[in-house]
Amino acid sequence: IHFGLLFCLAILLPLISTFHGFKHPYRVDGRISQQSSNITSFDGKHDMVIEYMLSEFVTKLHREAKRKGWKSNTPLIELTNRPGLTFLLSGKIVSTPWLLAGYDGSEQYARRMLVLYQHEDLASAWVLTSENKTSGLPTQILNKVGLDFPLNYHKIEIGQYNGDHYYLWKPVV
Repeated sequence: IHFGLLFCLAILLPLISTFHGFKHPYRVDGRISQQSSNITSFDGKHDMVIEYMLSEFVTKLHREAKRKGWKSNTPLIELTNRPGLTFLLSGKIVSTPWLLAGYDGSEQYARRMLVLYQHEDLASAWVLTSENKTSGLPTQILNKVGLDFPLNYHKIEIGQYNGDHYYLWKPVV
């Protein structure tokens, strides 16, 4: 009897966990069944399926970036704590895959990672920021590593997604 109960529990628990995961996925906006819009990365090398509102936002991000001269493998400093946007833009990651935000020591860590780069490389990098309700890194970090932000950048308004308003900043050459 004990073996039968443990066997049923061993089968039932993964089934319940899987069902719950599809209904309430972790770090994904909406249910898995709502991920129905096909998009590609900026360079066209990667296809993915995402939810409709994110698809609209990414399409606008691609359009505005391209209109302002964005090219694949352009260096990007991402301060929004949304590392997927660098991937979707086919940008070249400056520093680590993303600069952590929302944790003690995040700003100091981000500054130390950015200092590892040559000033010329940082000055030529575009910057992605957001006025958001979630945690992101402050733009003052850029000034602490010797970049004159926002004076040396052109502001490109991307739009809003999920309560966050996004901006892409192109360096003045």
